[in-house]
Amino acid sequence: MNRITILLSALLIAGIGFIFAMPFFGLVHLPSFLPFPLLDRFQRIQLLRQAERGNVNAEFRLSWNYYKNGPYDPQNYIEALKWSKKAAEDGNMSAASNIGEMYAEGSGVPQDFQQAFKWFKLAADHNIAPAQAGLGQLYRYGRGVPQNNAEALKWFMKAETQNDAVAENELGIMYNKGIAVDQNKGEAFHWFKKSANSGYAPAEENIADMYSTYIKDMAVPQNDEAAFTFLLKAAEQGDAKAEAKLGFYYLIGKGTEKNLSEAKKWLEKSANQGFPIAQLALGVLYTGDMGGGSNLTESYKWLSLAAAQNQADAQDVLARIKPHMMVGEVAAAQEMVHSFAPKVEENLATVPEHK
Repeated sequence: MNRITILLSALLIAGIGFIFAMPFFGLVHLPSFLPFPLLDRFQRIQLLRQAERGNVNAEFRLSWNYYKNGPYDPQNYIEALKWSKKAAEDGNMSAASNIGEMYAEGSGVPQDFQQAFKWFKLAADHNIAPAQAGLGQLYRYGRGVPQNNAEALKWFMKAETQNDAVAENELGIMYNKGIAVDQNKGEAFHWFKKSANSGYAPAEENIADMYSTYIKDMAVPQNDEAAFTFLLKAAEQGDAKAEAKLGFYYLIGKGTEKNLSEAKKWLEKSANQGFPIAQLALGVLYTGDMGGGSNLTESYKWLSLAAAQNQADAQDVLARIKPHMMVGEVAAAQEMVHSFAPKVEENLATVPEHK
């Protein structure tokens, strides 16, 4: 080993030793020259040690690291809940809001809307906007508490003052349907657009629906191109319903050019998440009746999955294609049905039906 190699090795060992010692001396910043994987590892060690000493900010950052899959560790809801509770007990109300979200969605814990209410209320009373929006949703949809639209409206309005996109979308729904407020399509459009401009997928889908439909006396005229643009944004975030609608837009050329391959791509994304209308549409497409060639095995698979979710038209198409299939094709399709498991894309917080 030459002198340069020995010197570099000694410096590296000394540097690593220094980094391990940093938390003991209260130092919080790591050298930027370290390779990224090594830097992440030491940052994670430092964060864990700070959290174990009761540093509430470190507790919250560690809980978020586990809850949202990184940057230091794979998603781990058990650890996320443990550190969120520690942070909440030490006064971090954003952590309390996250606990409410975990219970509302059943993320790593049994779904429990009463527990969700408890944690959302704690955080909402400390003016944490996502908790206020979550509390509003519990009241709006009667989950864990009796349904109370006036109370839901109150909490959505509180969250909206902090530009919470979920609350803005919910306000759009309430104005669109006249729930606890006078029905006002223009006001609904305003709230959907505001939420959609923050990148919230359900609002992007809702504003697309408003653009795609002529509404008498509404300030915004029908605009299929704008509808397509917002629908694409929602679909790109993995919203199954938006993916299915986008597939239909491509199929009929609404707001864009007709494109059968794009239609199949987006319908398949939605169908793989278990969305039944997309499964039905994909099954029909694979019959070949709309061009693009046929694949009756794939058609049988998607139609069977749609039929299992009460899509009555799927049974009619199945009855039509089955006589044209070989016994082996039917058996292969049935095996595909048996092994199918929905693959929900990692993207969005679970929200109540937003139509």
